[in-house]
Amino acid sequence: MSESNKLTIEDPVSKESLAALEKLEAGHLGLASRLAELELEKIQVMIRLRAIMEERNRLIERELVERGLSPTTTAQIDDETGKITVLRPADASPQA
Repeated sequence: MSESNKLTIEDPVSKESLAALEKLEAGHLGLASRLAELELEKIQVMIRLRAIMEERNRLIERELVERGLSPTTTAQIDDETGKITVLRPADASPQA
């Protein structure tokens, strides 16, 4: 390649390259916008999930208290029979 054909910083970028850069930038902005939308949707889902988990915990605590157990008792409720199995009493703490 001869010295006269070398591009310099003063030479403009080709129209094809400019068009490709514009297309890529538009794609980038579109995906960034979609990602922001998804993150906002994710927050809403997490808020609803937290509300469900809190309601579940309140229900379990109520069932435990109705049976004379502490609401902080770790227990499991069988989905089919409804039988409560205490996994760890509320006041059970490791002895030092």
